[in-house]
Amino acid sequence: MKRLSVVIVNFNKNGYLQRVASQVKILAPDAELILSDDHSNDGSFGWAKESGLFDKIFRKENREEYCLCTVRNEGIKLASRKFVVILDADCLPESSYFTSLCSAVDSVDNEKFVIVGFTNHYSEDGRSFLLEDPRKVYLAGNKFCDIAYNDAFGGNVCFPVSLWSEVGGFDEEFNGYWGYEDLEFALRCNKHGAKLLAYDGVLVRHLQHPIRASIEQSVLKGRNHKLMLQKHPNSL
Repeated sequence: MKRLSVVIVNFNKNGYLQRVASQVKILAPDAELILSDDHSNDGSFGWAKESGLFDKIFRKENREEYCLCTVRNEGIKLASRKFVVILDADCLPESSYFTSLCSAVDSVDNEKFVIVGFTNHYSEDGRSFLLEDPRKVYLAGNKFCDIAYNDAFGGNVCFPVSLWSEVGGFDEEFNGYWGYEDLEFALRCNKHGAKLLAYDGVLVRHLQHPIRASIEQSVLKGRNHKLMLQKHPNSL
């Protein structure tokens, strides 16, 4: 666990953030815990400062738009360990998450890698309704499987800090709304020789039920789709 810096990315996830940060401290007390906050105004940032759980904190001030890539990058800049884990503030790691992740890291036969975990989606009443498998076909038994870059999910992922630095981090042109920024990052990692792997033991509970995007959000996500194709023709 001492090799890991865990960056929790937060925007107005009060309640969820408390559960996730507390769980990380219980499961991986020796990991470096970093909060990277996108100018939250729901009390979650204030709680984080007072909690004493975080080793380092970044806050994006004067928020003009959703700055997911910037906030991820700034959080990773604070990391002092060899490997970084990115968790969204509403992605709760299961009890075996970090032991499975450390086993996964030790098993990779390539110094450049991106490990993508599984996501178990929960509804507001606490019921699991979808197990999101980046390999699309569930394979039990804590086994690896190569994945394509477009199966990457940026809210539950691990990679060497050196790889993030080598590829130039998350592309901040994708700020504004989530969507395609994680796929674009994984594609560049793959082009730099990184092995992209899924591991079913690296499992989180997605605590916030996805809601229908507003018209504005749909436009921004469509913009990211167009930007992805401009930067990487024939990639989708």
